[in-house]
Amino acid sequence: LHPEGNTLYVMRKAVNSNYVQVWNPQTAECFVFQNQQVFKRLFCFTVSSGFQNLNDVDDEACPLKQIFCVFDQHNVYVNIQQSDSPSEISFNIEDQNLWEPFLTQDQLTTFYPKGQVSIQSEIQFDPADPERAKLVQEQLERFIEDSIQDYRKSKIDKLNGPFTTMFSKQRYAQMSSYIRDIILQNLEGFKYRIRQSGMAKMQGVNGEQNEEQVQLNQDQDNEVVWDYQESLKYIYQQQQELMKKKQQYKISKQIYGFPLNFTFIDNEKAWDEVKATGIADITSDELEFLCIVKCFPYPHYIISTWVFVAVLYQQ
Repeated sequence: LHPEGNTLYVMRKAVNSNYVQVWNPQTAECFVFQNQQVFKRLFCFTVSSGFQNLNDVDDEACPLKQIFCVFDQHNVYVNIQQSDSPSEISFNIEDQNLWEPFLTQDQLTTFYPKGQVSIQSEIQFDPADPERAKLVQEQLERFIEDSIQDYRKSKIDKLNGPFTTMFSKQRYAQMSSYIRDIILQNLEGFKYRIRQSGMAKMQGVNGEQNEEQVQLNQDQDNEVVWDYQESLKYIYQQQQELMKKKQQYKISKQIYGFPLNFTFIDNEKAWDEVKATGIADITSDELEFLCIVKCFPYPHYIISTWVFVAVLYQQ
């Protein structure tokens, strides 16, 4: 069950554990569940009280709220557990007390005497396209800047007067480059590390390091899986490094801003994400805006998009 209606997700399960990744095939988002059976004492007996996600913070961001069945290349398995919540069930498909096969072994032998053969050709995914990602990055950055200017002119000026909207790329060129090439690069790697998927290492998704990244990462351990406190520490470190760069580049104004991450669909949907934050609604005539976009290409035209949007102001 999904807020958008009945849908299909892709599940990856570790062979020797209950560690499961659930992937949204439309947005390429990964959600992790590592459920373990929980026991409690009832008089002199130890009884099971179900399963519980071992993640430090339950993956409530996962829009998939109920799982009724799972299928693979062999069979369809119906969930017959007391719960259908992804964080409260066991994903041990082999246990027929938890997952009932739709087809019995006798039926499989009858229907497929020669074994099951795929009716489709091998799936080929197009490789990641860095050039397309770079083009999207440049076009989207211009589109969001233009959209902020148009929005403030049409929605705010009519109500509150003529507010100017300035984008000071040249004045803050060093800070913009640092945010794009270091901060957003690190956050893309962090996104998968916090999900425990292991798809990105400390050096970022592309496996490339420059001197500043090495300096930022040298104090971190090499573990892919981080707990909640380590994750908070890493985010705080990125914030502190950004403030150090602000002083190094002699920026006297205060900065209020944040990064947004989403899978690129089109420019309009990206602008909707930015507009929903309310940063374009700030009614002041002494603001300078920063809009920095970084796109990361993945196979089959998937583009992970980061937008750092900020305002600079006198304290």
